[in-house]
Amino acid sequence: MPQKKTTKNNDFIGLFFDYINRDLNKIDFRNIVEIGIEYLQLLYFSKEGSKLSDYKEKYNLFTNIPLESSDESLEKIKKYLLEIQSFMRKLLVNLINNRNTFSVSQSGKRVVSVVDGKFIETFETKKIPMADFDKSAEKQRIKALLLDHIINERLEPDKFVLCGRKVCKNYFYKSPGGRPQEYCSKSCGSAARMQDQRDKKKQKN
Repeated sequence: MPQKKTTKNNDFIGLFFDYINRDLNKIDFRNIVEIGIEYLQLLYFSKEGSKLSDYKEKYNLFTNIPLESSDESLEKIKKYLLEIQSFMRKLLVNLINNRNTFSVSQSGKRVVSVVDGKFIETFETKKIPMADFDKSAEKQRIKALLLDHIINERLEPDKFVLCGRKVCKNYFYKSPGGRPQEYCSKSCGSAARMQDQRDKKKQKN
């Protein structure tokens, strides 16, 4: 299962990969608040940034409910977040494999705003309920945000990749320019090279 890297991302694509690569099977009472906040930062992402007060009701679903309730409630939230993660991974795999046209059903309007001296187009999906979970609406919201950033940041399909280390299941976006990237992190690159050296020694013996 993928392990979350210890990075701090402020951009949507960074948050997207952080969430996809996190091992949500390890959710417990100690980390549910941290994971819940990560999810909300992704779900309510905006170029202008998000404040906790903007999604306080939703935040309570990840704090008050599991911390004041039962293991059953925690498992319910865990199952929910895993399903959202699975949806995001399928989106990414389809994108990497060029299997499907990327489309989003819109119920709102297209908005063009100026950010950092550039025109940014965003697609407004229906409002996400604050006091409850709505899988359909939240999936559409994340999908729309991903589409926004793919188009506005002119991201390239062949730069969305799975880590080249066989035991790692992390996805990442290759940095533009510089040396070709095969691994999601320096540690994975080092581990893969060490494994290659061990394999070569075995073959000689």
